[in-house]
Order: sequence, then structure tokens, then C-alpha cells
Amino acid sequence: MDEPEEGGAGVRIDSQLYRALSGLTELAWLSVLWLVASLPVVTAPAATAAMFRLAGLRADGGTGRTSWRFLASFGADFGRSTRTGGAWLLAGVVLVADFRALDQVPDPARIPLTGVLVAALVAYAAATPYLFCLLAAGRTSGPAAVRLAVLTMAANPAQTARILVVEAACLSAVVVVWPLLAIVPAVGAVALHRLCEAPLSRSFGLVTRTGAP
Repeated sequence: MDEPEEGGAGVRIDSQLYRALSGLTELAWLSVLWLVASLPVVTAPAATAAMFRLAGLRADGGTGRTSWRFLASFGADFGRSTRTGGAWLLAGVVLVADFRALDQVPDPARIPLTGVLVAALVAYAAATPYLFCLLAAGRTSGPAAVRLAVLTMAANPAQTARILVVEAACLSAVVVVWPLLAIVPAVGAVALHRLCEAPLSRSFGLVTRTGAP
């Protein structure tokens, strides 16, 4: 009977550790690329779509060439992602600004109006990952993409609740330990992409994973 190879288990452990560290490094670098590309603000939608595209590639097991893939996706989809994502971002800014205007509302109407705005903000946060999954896949854009994202969010309450939990966890992690901003965006994008993919496919037959750019 063959003798077991000495050190085989150690080699396997070292290999798994290397893959884990390599994956974390790639995610950290993807987060840095996203942060830098988002600095002008107007480029944030295209940067977010590119990050979600790479998140989909990681879900398919694709790794490596993070910089090249990010920049290729960022450039190829810049116009479409900026138009749709920019309009969506502006809608979010208006929604947040409405909260500041509540001080001018008389007391009897303030409570119900606050409830409406909170519900709208929660729906906005839940629909956002669906929208960027669609933009990242290049399947649709404009009002059609927004409509699909909102309908998918509304039709899948359980998955939508999980999305909100992931978003809250990512935001809390960054607020409590701000250096985690160097890795949390990409980790969150991978988790959110996985949560969004099944509902989009089930509801509309859309495949949100794409080949490498």
C-alpha cells in the first residue's frame, strides 16, 4: 500500500491560505479602484457598475487582472451607466434633501410624511443593487432598467430584506471602523450581486453574469 505523502496536508492548507489572501487582496484593490474612480462624484455610477461587473465575474470564479477589467468595464459602459446611474443618484439626493425640508412642514402632517419618506428611502436602497446589477450586465438601461429594478425589489420581499441587512452591515462596518472602507465596498458588491441574481433571473429571465470585458 502506498505511503501517504508527507506534507500533503500542509501543502493543501498553504494553497487554501494563499487563495484566501489573494482573494482578499483583489477585493481590497477593487475597492480602492472604485473609491478613486468615484472621487469626481459624476463618475461614481460608472465606477459602481464596473465594480458590480467584477463582482459577477468573481461569482463565476473569475479572478485576476482586476485593474484591467475594471478600467475596461468603466470605459466601455461609461455613457450608459452615467446617464442611468446619475439620474438614480440624483433621485436619491432629492429624497434625502426632502428630509431636511420636513422642518418646514406643520406638525399634523409631519409624522405621516416622514413615514412616506422613510418607506421611499428604504425602497430606494433596496432597489439600488438590482439596478447596478442590470447596468453591469449591459442588459438594459434608462427607465427600463429602473422599472425592472423596482419591480424585482417589490416582487421579492424576502430577498429584498436580506439585501437591506447586507447594506446595513456594510455601512455599519465602515462607520465603526472607517479603514474597512478599503475592502467593504467590493465585499458588499459580491454579496449583493449574489442576492440580486436569482430574483432577476426568476422574475424576468435575465442573466446578470457576463463574460470578462
